[in-house]
Amino acid sequence: MRIFLLLLILSLRLSAQEKPVFQAYELIVQSEEKIQLSAWQAEIFFDKNKLKLTGIEGGGKPFDEPADYDTRGLTGGKLILAAFTLEKLEPNKEIVVARIHVLGPKNSRPIIKLVVAADGKGKKIKAKALLRSVKKNE
Repeated sequence: MRIFLLLLILSLRLSAQEKPVFQAYELIVQSEEKIQLSAWQAEIFFDKNKLKLTGIEGGGKPFDEPADYDTRGLTGGKLILAAFTLEKLEPNKEIVVARIHVLGPKNSRPIIKLVVAADGKGKKIKAKALLRSVKKNE
């Protein structure tokens, strides 16, 4: 009887755990002033026991191709992304540079840190990175 109760309690606990869901986030480089972003590098930190990075896509023009990264980082808890362009760009305060796809608990999300951002002349730009949730049909 004790084993039955123990199994019942364990099954109830497992069913009460939150099921993992797929989520997508836009990785945005943002500045207080309009900038001409030409190069960027960011680090994504995540709990590899809770979240799985399932894909990296490009962002908006001119960063519409996926950023460069080492695929081992997808499962290691830290992923470094980087990209650059030689295109002349319109200055903007906010540039979507990538889209990150994750699988995990609904309220878990990776942490983003902008390592560097630079313009076409290699001058460092004062900016920050943020992750914005993407709604399902976007």
